[in-house]
Amino acid sequence: MKNVSKMKLPIQIDINLFSKLVLGHLSTKQWYEYTDGQKNSQPSGITVSTVILEDHIDIDGYEPHSNEFEKLTFNIRNEFNTEKFQHRQIVIPYNFEKVGVYGEYQNQLSIICKLATEAEYKQMIANKATQTTSHRQPLPKGTSTN
Repeated sequence: MKNVSKMKLPIQIDINLFSKLVLGHLSTKQWYEYTDGQKNSQPSGITVSTVILEDHIDIDGYEPHSNEFEKLTFNIRNEFNTEKFQHRQIVIPYNFEKVGVYGEYQNQLSIICKLATEAEYKQMIANKATQTTSHRQPLPKGTSTN
């Protein structure tokens, strides 16, 4: 049959579950994206290979810790520093552009997102919290809120 792949139902992945995983960096290399079946001659970013060090996902039907020591690969668009992450450094994915399932047994993930070290991510969260409260100005004296 032709176009059998178009007959499959789309799979939805809850990207919030990535926050329940502790990921350790293994290696980084340049990422060349395929468009129209052809590999781009210039890199699109980097590919970061990680290993799941801890699996804290807690949902019905999910065997606890079942994905520990499995590998995950993240493609980071427009990042070209292959030395950004150190071996075994904790990394956190965020700002997901794409998460897709592929492979003969539909057991592989294609992930395009941003990736930060644990310290960078905590700083981003702290900055975001500051930005959301810094815009608030006190009401002028004599102004009623009723």
